[in-house]
Amino acid sequence: MRSRLFRSSTLGGAAVLAAAAALVVAGWGGSSAEAAGGSSTAKRSTTATGSVTTPVPSTTPISLPARLDGLENPIAAARQRHAPAAAIARQRHLYADATRLTTAAYTQAYGGVAVGVGFYTDASQEKQASVIAVRAPSPGLTIGVVTNPADAGLAMNQRTVRVFGDVACVVQDTKVVASGFHVKRSSLEYTQCQRAGSGLTVDVFSNLHGDDGRREAVALTDSVYRTVAGG
Repeated sequence: MRSRLFRSSTLGGAAVLAAAAALVVAGWGGSSAEAAGGSSTAKRSTTATGSVTTPVPSTTPISLPARLDGLENPIAAARQRHAPAAAIARQRHLYADATRLTTAAYTQAYGGVAVGVGFYTDASQEKQASVIAVRAPSPGLTIGVVTNPADAGLAMNQRTVRVFGDVACVVQDTKVVASGFHVKRSSLEYTQCQRAGSGLTVDVFSNLHGDDGRREAVALTDSVYRTVAGG
């Protein structure tokens, strides 16, 4: 399995983090947006056609766990591997910048809501995941134009969205398989999984693949959603 944090094809927040990920020897994670506390309310404004109620963005801070289902803060993992102090300091800086930029981008995109960003890895750094949680709903996970793979002579599209319970995932076929041939589940990578509710959206970007990777990606997404929603 690749040890990089994200594939170049990973969507959404992974694209923001790709530059930092390319230099990974260790990382920094489990942080949240620095926003004032408060619950979502609504304000009423008057227009020419009448009164309109507009939800006020929820700025209740999001706290992500330091450990997530066997994955941990990459800085802690780097220390366990006795990485050089200079390398750890460098990665801390890179991930701090990535957190700041990602938080700003998502806060703006979602209209001022609280955002939490976290990075996770296993001890070997073979499994990598990042989490972006926002206190706002999302309409659903989509990836642009949807085509019929048979029209291109393929067994499946290179990227597609599949739903597993409450979680939708972008599935990337890492092999080009011609129509009529079997797609190996081990070649499927779950680059992004999302669970969204009325006031919360959680995205998990990862390099997890195969059946085990699918189960783990879905479980990670569910776990973060329950943690943040319960908090």
